Amino acid sequence: MADEIDNQMQVFYQTARSDNAGLRPPRKAIEAAEAVVSFSQSAKIQTMDSFFFELVSQFPVEAGSQIPTPFKQADTAEVDELHKESFDKLFLIADKQQGNLRSLLRTYFKQADATPDALHKQIRQIFDRRTFFFSLKQHGKIAHWQDLLLAADSEFANLSSDELYEFALRYFKDFGDHVNGKVSKANFAAHLQNFKNERSWQDLQDAIFKKGGFQFRRNFLKKLSPEEQSTIVEFFAEIRRRQLNATADLIFQIYKAYQAIYEQIRLEKKLVQYDDITLGAYRLFYGEENFGALYNLFLKTSHLLVDEFQDTSRIQWDIFSVICSELLSGQGLAAERGLQPTVFLVGDAKQSIYAFRDGDYQLLAEAAEVLGRMGSERVALDKSWRSSDFLLRQVNAVFESEYTQGKLPDFAPHATAQLEDRPIVPDYGSFTLVEPLLPEAGENMPELKEKEAVQIVAIIQTWIKTKLPVYDKELGYHRPVRLDDIGILYARKTRMPELEAAFIAHGIAYEIEERRGYYTRREVDDVLHFLHFLAQPDDDVALSTLLRSPFLRLTDAELMHLLRMRSEADSQPSLFTLVQKHHQETARILYECRNRLGSFSIAHVLLYFFEATQALAAYKLAFGEAEGTLAASNLQHIIQIVGTGNVPGNGTIRDYSQMLRRFRGVDETGNVQLAEERVKMMTMHKAKGLEFPVVILLGGEVALRTTEDDRLKKAKTGFLSALHHEPYFAYKGRVKSERMPEATRLTREYIRRANDQEERENMRLLYVTMTRAQEHMLVTCLGDPGTASFYSTLQYCLFPESEREEIAPDIFGYQRKELPLEAAKAVSAIPDEKVKPRVYANEKIEESGIRLVQPSSQSTVPFDEDDEIHIDELAENVREQEKSRIAGTLIHTGLAAKINETQWHLSHALQQEMLTASFRFSDDERNALQKAVATQIDMAWNCTELQDLLKQSVQPPRVEMPFTHLQGEALVNGVIDLLIFTDNACWIIDYKSHLNQDKALDLDEEARTYKRQLTFYRKAVKVLFACAKIHTAVLFTASGQFVEA
Repeated sequence: MADEIDNQMQVFYQTARSDNAGLRPPRKAIEAAEAVVSFSQSAKIQTMDSFFFELVSQFPVEAGSQIPTPFKQADTAEVDELHKESFDKLFLIADKQQGNLRSLLRTYFKQADATPDALHKQIRQIFDRRTFFFSLKQHGKIAHWQDLLLAADSEFANLSSDELYEFALRYFKDFGDHVNGKVSKANFAAHLQNFKNERSWQDLQDAIFKKGGFQFRRNFLKKLSPEEQSTIVEFFAEIRRRQLNATADLIFQIYKAYQAIYEQIRLEKKLVQYDDITLGAYRLFYGEENFGALYNLFLKTSHLLVDEFQDTSRIQWDIFSVICSELLSGQGLAAERGLQPTVFLVGDAKQSIYAFRDGDYQLLAEAAEVLGRMGSERVALDKSWRSSDFLLRQVNAVFESEYTQGKLPDFAPHATAQLEDRPIVPDYGSFTLVEPLLPEAGENMPELKEKEAVQIVAIIQTWIKTKLPVYDKELGYHRPVRLDDIGILYARKTRMPELEAAFIAHGIAYEIEERRGYYTRREVDDVLHFLHFLAQPDDDVALSTLLRSPFLRLTDAELMHLLRMRSEADSQPSLFTLVQKHHQETARILYECRNRLGSFSIAHVLLYFFEATQALAAYKLAFGEAEGTLAASNLQHIIQIVGTGNVPGNGTIRDYSQMLRRFRGVDETGNVQLAEERVKMMTMHKAKGLEFPVVILLGGEVALRTTEDDRLKKAKTGFLSALHHEPYFAYKGRVKSERMPEATRLTREYIRRANDQEERENMRLLYVTMTRAQEHMLVTCLGDPGTASFYSTLQYCLFPESEREEIAPDIFGYQRKELPLEAAKAVSAIPDEKVKPRVYANEKIEESGIRLVQPSSQSTVPFDEDDEIHIDELAENVREQEKSRIAGTLIHTGLAAKINETQWHLSHALQQEMLTASFRFSDDERNALQKAVATQIDMAWNCTELQDLLKQSVQPPRVEMPFTHLQGEALVNGVIDLLIFTDNACWIIDYKSHLNQDKALDLDEEARTYKRQLTFYRKAVKVLFACAKIHTAVLFTASGQFVEA
């Protein structure tokens, strides 16, 4: 089976290198998955969360009482507001009653350092772990929250409180004899007397130990044997354990009241979170009324593929195990249709790095065992289609060493995959540890970070200058490194600001993956709901959100009136139907947007919606001046993204929606939107699934494990979680004075388990980081790397006795590298024009109105001029319009391919367009369209004037060149089809493609109608390229006629 999969992958890659330009090796998982979908209209790809959301949306009643109807997915701001309102109400209720809740809160706030903010954080942490607790309970690991308390593990555990008190009185009564000096004896006597009178364990602790901890006073250290010291520490550990459990018990009881308040408010607002959806999906498959959900699922499902299974949580596997069992047992409807259902789980336990999200790597083996009993086969793959053998030898050396033994599950030596008896990536690369930067002359950490950033800039500049060879899988040979080949990964986001500042200062374009805040804003969420409505107008949740947004401005009362009318109507009309009847202007706008689909681009439809709803003014009015201005700016940013970037995928609603969700709102200074070649910066977790020819690990000094104190400081609540060992969730003290002594057996065992879990997780993270690199990896370090860090692990395993060397001017470190002679020759032999980076202007868009943006390999449809939408507007019916649109797109793309001398196949491109067309065309129509497109491409290409200009060209022509200009206050884009530079002039050529061009048409007169459009183009070229003499012309592809305009 493994050999067969490997053979199939080789066939795929061989096909990709053939003349079939429609296939190529996938570089990213999501692109590969979407390519699969394009070949099968019945395939569906979605996240587990969206899959559960879809099921619960269809069966909200069966999903349980915690799912309101209708419901809305709560965003981050709404969740925060829910918690704030619930917490405030908790105190209001406690203030009005004299019962248990008031007493609990009073007891809580008697503790030292107890504050409302601390309590709220503790409650939130418990709340956020509720699905984890649910899963533990379902699997019998806990029965109630009391099982989450710290377990007893000492000889004093069975004693009652009174017995502990009596023991202390007897055991410590003569300890005053060990104390020297009158003052010390008096202090000891006072503490002991307070303990006798008040039963104050703190007084007894202060009598024996130094204040605030469990370090013996010097007098007792001299007098007590090690055995006596151990007994005393264990005794006080038992006292502290009971105190911690009492605090935890108190917090859990308060949480119980809080949860009831929260759920009441949430249900009133008809909101759900992902945890509610997950629990609802669980109840769908394990509840008594689950037949409808199962029937609906198996009606549509024959095959199930779950990718990245190693990051699955226990409750997710519980749900999918039911689906797998039903499919493989032959009970599913797929079997009734004569299909053989299949289940395919893909995962790598070594890449399980989301334990903080309950991702459990152990579930992969469990799933294999469960499915194995149903006849499934387990296949192990050890070939890498990403990294070179050189890089993999470093990976093998690290994870096969004694230093890492047993810390990475299921590790087996890796090797590079072979294709036609040659490795997919040549055996070449480098692995570098930059010498740790240690503080000198009182340097602080920020200064060290700045020095590190300068070093990295210098190293990158050295790579660019010396043309570090990297293997280009698509070209099939080595070429000099570019900025977009480099991925900078870090464990903590705090390492990024100094490097970002250095990149800005040195003009290095970059992209930061983590800056998601832009897309948590309400106005962007509203745009996504609008796109969702366009795709699924019967989705009442998306429509309801859109109606209440500042775009359409229905009040809550108006929306509730519509929903009430729908529930009372006999025919159950759709929400959109009611909007058409009672809010005609709103319905007209939405109907017009839907009506434009298929004839206009999504970018055009979105811009029309913004203009029709006066969106910028509406959000300023709704949000106030400050927030409204930011919202308006973000909406303009969206227009720029969808209008000036590459058309995503096939330009469908889903493609645009996914592009917006994936896009990161990065600062303009990073040139993310405007520069094709930029360094990628992200956390190590975000890099999973990606690959880079060059990886820089920033912050190699990060420890593989931390102390218990550091863990608790990071948690800030006193609660710590554990996925694979007890205690699964326990209160260990929010402040240091609360915590247990570390010298006890119980504490040492807890710390050992936590260390082991943390170190295993970090070793998996290191493995993921190393295997993101195709050929080169470089690691930096600030300060002393210690004995258990990423850097020290790599140094011990790869450079135990290496001499330092200069890796860049005045930068030293340790390096392994292999550069085959043929690789060096290949780089020097590459023609300059093939590797020359594109040049972009670095300034922001200014009032001059012109900005060159990233070139597109596809036709980008501008939305400022109706003339620019390449559709035959003379066509009399929509079906012919769709054919004209497809023809225009293919003609433009085909001519671009001819000019760029790139491979392009009309039949495959036409097939892709047909998959997303608004209509289904017969084979005869498709063949006629292919013939017409091929004829027009040939007519245009054989145009004498065009060929003469191409021969006179003094530099590579620019094709499909998008740019942005200001028209009034609006940011609008255009696309220049062809730009040719000759010795004495610059030519702007615009293609006009009419599928059924009238032979009697006066082409000179027709060309003059495009004068306004060409004026914008002329202005853009003049600003961007400083051309003194500019000519414009229209090339009519149907006739091949070239008309100056």
